[in-house]
Amino acid sequence: MADLSHGLVIAFYVAMFAALVFFVHKVAWFVKFRRLQEELVADAERRVREATSEAMSRWDESAHTTWSSAADEVEDEDPVAYARRMEKRLKAMDRALAAGGERLTDWFVEGLKESKTEDQTRAATVLTMPTIRGEGRPIEMVVRFPRVRRPSPPSPELYTLEVRSRYGFWRRALAFVLGAADVVYSSSHVARMSQNAQVPLGVILRRLSLVAVILGAILIDIVFSLRARLIDQVAAWLGPPPHLPGFLGDLLDEHLATGIALGGWLAVYGAIYFGLYLFLRRRSQVFLRRLELMRERRQEDLDAIFGRQRQELAKWARDYARTLDGAVEIAQRQGRLLVGRSIRRLRRRIASDILAQKADEIASALFARLPESSAGLADVATQQEHSLRHALWPRVEELDYQVELARTRAAWRRVEQGLASLRGDAPNPSVAHALWRTLAVIARMFPDILEEDASDALEEAYQTSVRTIVEGTEADLAELEQRLADLAAGLREQLSVAASLLETQVELAEQAMDAEVAELATRLLEVREGARHEAMAFEI
Repeated sequence: MADLSHGLVIAFYVAMFAALVFFVHKVAWFVKFRRLQEELVADAERRVREATSEAMSRWDESAHTTWSSAADEVEDEDPVAYARRMEKRLKAMDRALAAGGERLTDWFVEGLKESKTEDQTRAATVLTMPTIRGEGRPIEMVVRFPRVRRPSPPSPELYTLEVRSRYGFWRRALAFVLGAADVVYSSSHVARMSQNAQVPLGVILRRLSLVAVILGAILIDIVFSLRARLIDQVAAWLGPPPHLPGFLGDLLDEHLATGIALGGWLAVYGAIYFGLYLFLRRRSQVFLRRLELMRERRQEDLDAIFGRQRQELAKWARDYARTLDGAVEIAQRQGRLLVGRSIRRLRRRIASDILAQKADEIASALFARLPESSAGLADVATQQEHSLRHALWPRVEELDYQVELARTRAAWRRVEQGLASLRGDAPNPSVAHALWRTLAVIARMFPDILEEDASDALEEAYQTSVRTIVEGTEADLAELEQRLADLAAGLREQLSVAASLLETQVELAEQAMDAEVAELATRLLEVREGARHEAMAFEI
């Protein structure tokens, strides 16, 4: 039993040692296999490059013939040069659009400032619309800035008022000491004022207030006998005569108390009457001072009206010029978008759908021969049969399929890389042209993978692509030229109405100034009439 156990242990260790030897052998075999595989792949790639030169030469010759026949009116050597030239021209057009022109906001306001003394005609290039061939078309704005007329001042007669009574000095003086005289004067004066229906009722009532003072004094005298009482008071204060010496004293002593009492009465009445007169006269002086102040500030008021309307006109001009700048900016952006669209369409036309379709067909055929295409564990590499000698140590003679797989994989990756670079927003024309050459080489190098007429199909597709490039690009440029011309015409039409709008706005500003001057004249007339009416109220 012990011998059996000992034998099993020895067998186990022998099996483990054999497995270790087998593992070391496989590691060495794998390392050797990888080295041979790399050498074979490198040699295969070198041969592919050597074989590619002849195939590319044949393709370049065929492609040049195709390009010359399809683009006989074009002087470029190949589609890449043609695309580069067109793209260079389109980018120059884009730079011309991006440069823009003169901004109209400050230009418009400055033109109005320069037209203070005389009309000014100014021109500004707002944009240069480029063309496909030749110089660009400058879009100019020519505007005649009319001189803004200063408002006509109100009539100088409105600032003058002659305040002088129509009655003489003695008649006016008599009204202050003799109420009965003022009653007569007032009746005549009120009748004369009433002939003007525009005289306010308050003015007439204020004039009658002087008469009311007189009538009130008479009424008080009659009711309360103030003058009689005043005479008695003065007589009592003087005492018994004689008061004055001499013959004249004897003659006046009898009427002295009456004279003093009457004089005092007239003095009190006159003071009240005169105070009310001064109050009414002051109301007229207020209006006269306002009239004088308006006369002194006549030029300032006109300058303020003119300056205010100029500011409103400048504000309108600035706002309107912003809309014009907006229209120019819109045309500029639309032009740049059209140019950018033509550039992208040109590049996309170089990387045509025909090229992508042919490249995708060839890439699919190559990928089907690679292990990566297998959906299971078995593939074209793991299904290869090898000899026992190859199992013991790698043999170069049995690795030909590795070379074929390396060639196929390299060709597939080149096609996929070319397709990936052409799927971007701005495909490179050189990459597209290089992909055509790559497809032509692959079509000749893999006749067993691709269809027999793959090379002929590529040449036919290339001819179609070349015709599409030239015809499509020329049609696209013609369309771009027309659209840019339409943009320029539309922008010129928008700018052409600026002159008439400016003239209309200047006319409106002048009319507004005339309206303000008329309003000023109305206020002036109101002040003068107020001063005149108040003066009529105290006129005696």
